[in-house]
Amino acid sequence: MDIRLDNDEMFHLAIIASKRGDHEKAILLLKQGASEEGSARFHYLLGAEYAEINMLEKAVLHIEMALELNPDIPEAWFQLGLLHSFLNETEKAVNVWRNINQSGNASCLYLFKCGIEKAFDSEWGEAIAFIDQGVEVNTANPELNANMINLKVAWSDRVGEQVVNRNDDPHHFLSAYKEKV
Repeated sequence: MDIRLDNDEMFHLAIIASKRGDHEKAILLLKQGASEEGSARFHYLLGAEYAEINMLEKAVLHIEMALELNPDIPEAWFQLGLLHSFLNETEKAVNVWRNINQSGNASCLYLFKCGIEKAFDSEWGEAIAFIDQGVEVNTANPELNANMINLKVAWSDRVGEQVVNRNDDPHHFLSAYKEKV
C-alpha cells in the first residue's frame, strides 16, 4: 500500500488549505502536484494562490503555464488579465482577454472584462453596466460577483469623471478588487 498522496488527494487538500488561509501548505501541495503531474489545474491554482499572497509575477508565470497546457480555461484567461492590470500592463490585459468569448460559462467573464476595459478608459457608466450584466448571468461564482460588485461601488462615484490618458493612473479602476484578492 502506497502511503503517498496521489494527485487528486494533493489537489483537493490544496483547495482545502487555501480556503482555510494556509497558503504555505496549499503552495507546497500545488508545487508538488505540478512537478509530478504537470497539469493545468495545479499550475492554475498555484498561480491563484500566488496572487492571493500578492506575488503577482509568480502568479502570472503559473497561470501562463496552465494556459500553455490547456488554453480552454476561461477563468485563467480572466485572472491573467487581472494580474496584468495589477502590474500596470493594461495593454497586455486587453490582449489576454481577447481569448474570452461571449458564449457558454465564459459569458459573465466576457461581460466583466468588457466592464474593466471600459474602466481603463474612464467610461464609468458603461463599465458599471457591463459589471451589472455580468453579475446577473453569473450564477456559478458568488465570490467573483462580490468582487465585481466592489468594483462597481468604487466606480459609482466616478461616473461623469474623465481621465485623459488610461496610463495616468493604471490602478484607479481595480483598487477595490485588488484589496479582495
